[in-house]
Amino acid sequence: MSFFSANAAKLLHGGWFPVALALVVFTVLTTWRRGLEIMRARKDAAPKATRDGLSPEIADVPRVPGTAVFFSSSAGGCPSAFLHNLKHNKVVHEQTVFLTVQFDEAPRVPDDERIEVMRGANGIVRITAHFGYREQPDVDRVLRLAARKGVACPVGETSFFTSKPTLVSVSRRGLFGWRRSLFGWMLQNSTSVANYFELPPDRVVELGTQVGI
Repeated sequence: MSFFSANAAKLLHGGWFPVALALVVFTVLTTWRRGLEIMRARKDAAPKATRDGLSPEIADVPRVPGTAVFFSSSAGGCPSAFLHNLKHNKVVHEQTVFLTVQFDEAPRVPDDERIEVMRGANGIVRITAHFGYREQPDVDRVLRLAARKGVACPVGETSFFTSKPTLVSVSRRGLFGWRRSLFGWMLQNSTSVANYFELPPDRVVELGTQVGI
């Protein structure tokens, strides 16, 4: 505050511009962070098939040949894409993989520590992949490492399921309702999971989900 007060006289001589620019950037970043926190809270409050996600009630669900990889933001529960596919298509692939990518507080992660594999009932496998903050996530490398542990998922023969959230207004807009619109615009223009992980376009199935905020 002392530093700002000492330079307050410069606001009328061009100093207002960096201050205004900083406020815009601050508003955008805090809106994005707050929006993600609300979305995660809504997702965590939704009912889940099982706590660990590896033993859902699918004994009577028809099985189709092939492998399906469902991306999950958390290492617990069932991915929303899997639940939507089960609800609407009413089928489960013979081999179903829940894949979670986590970034560790290290620049790089050795390959022998990169993935964790958990096998559940009904042919469901959970893979947790670890990457350093200086590494680019490589799904192809993850699947090659998984094959060494008995989980064969050839990229050219695997279907990748992702979810694309869409905001739905469920409350009064209020004084700061414009932040909801800003977050919705940022969310729609953010990089998709398929592009971020450089997945083969002809092997990706994107399922839309609506999130009420």
